[in-house]
Amino acid sequence: MRWVLSLGVVAFLTIAIFAVQNSEEITIHFLFWQLPSFPLVLVILGAAATGMLAAWLFGLSRRFKLYGDIKEMNRYIETLRAELVQYRKKEENEGNKNV
Repeated sequence: MRWVLSLGVVAFLTIAIFAVQNSEEITIHFLFWQLPSFPLVLVILGAAATGMLAAWLFGLSRRFKLYGDIKEMNRYIETLRAELVQYRKKEENEGNKNV
């Protein structure tokens, strides 16, 4: 877990340095929309933040799926435990009849 945090810090610093070194003004065009004189540093940092948010959301959905799988497996384990108790009782009863 520590190496993930370290990697994140290195990535953040790299993006921040890159963004600061590219601080000129640009014009953003999207479909019929235009935003003139917008700092490139904000575009770079905004794109990086959007990518991190998207990665976090995908990870979150995966985590919820895994939690569901764990709950399902725990229910299955409980079913198997109940079956084991029944088999042990049955084995005890058969052992007592033979004595």
